[in-house]
Amino acid sequence: MNRLRATVFLSSFWLRIIGLLTMTLDHIGVFLEWNSNPNIVQVGSIFRIIGRIAFPIFIFLLAEGMRHTRNKERYLLRIGILYLVLTIAQVIGIYWKGIADLNYAPNPFADLILCTLLLYFLASSPWWKKLFAILPAGILIACFIFRVYELQNDVTITWFPYPFRPSYTLIGLGASLGFYYAPKIMNKLMHSYNQSQGISDEVYQESGYGQRNANMLGAIFFFLLVLGLWGLSYINERSIDPLDMSTQAWCLLALLPILFYNGKKGYSAKWFSIFSYAYFPVHLVILFLIFGL
Repeated sequence: MNRLRATVFLSSFWLRIIGLLTMTLDHIGVFLEWNSNPNIVQVGSIFRIIGRIAFPIFIFLLAEGMRHTRNKERYLLRIGILYLVLTIAQVIGIYWKGIADLNYAPNPFADLILCTLLLYFLASSPWWKKLFAILPAGILIACFIFRVYELQNDVTITWFPYPFRPSYTLIGLGASLGFYYAPKIMNKLMHSYNQSQGISDEVYQESGYGQRNANMLGAIFFFLLVLGLWGLSYINERSIDPLDMSTQAWCLLALLPILFYNGKKGYSAKWFSIFSYAYFPVHLVILFLIFGL
């Protein structure tokens, strides 16, 4: 089993760095696609494809955080505060500053807060608290259905403004469940085998073998999820595709770094944690200023 240590070498620190970098490229790509030069637009499209890597990594880290954190309420509060700040900023941009494009931009942190709530309730006890997970799951499913209805009928549901809507809906729902339960399922599947080989659960986990298997099972879940949504996008002459799966399918590239995750936090200084949470709104402001000029 020691041989497998070399196959899982990326800590959550490096996954977060990859997520932040690819997210930044994605948002730069959005601004480049607004350009009138077709060559620049093409570069923007490439950046957006690379940017598909970010969201699955953040959902994966969210699932890992909810599995390992000692204070789930504080973890939930952090995501909730950031969601509230970004939503208020988007509403101000639309209704005060008159930035029309923001009016049709779903809020990716709506996905994160709903997925965090989903996992928070599923991890709660007693058992009846788990039933509250139906609420965030129902909202994500309903938002997907709303968007399908809007596309098919060429209308906008005005009573549910975009700043309050999640972006990834079913991708976030399925990915958070898959990544959260994959380690638990794999540990149960391997428990009997490990006992028959005289391997303790502790040795199995510390070897890297356990983490690698959990990563692989989570990757399989995510691959099947994306494959199913990609297939769904072809129903009814491709009119049911609120997630734009022709582009979103590139999110499967995120499985490459996830497969090498070693289950360790890595570098975890307090300043970096603050930086990670603050990076999303700060980098957007900087990009708005740069491209606004």
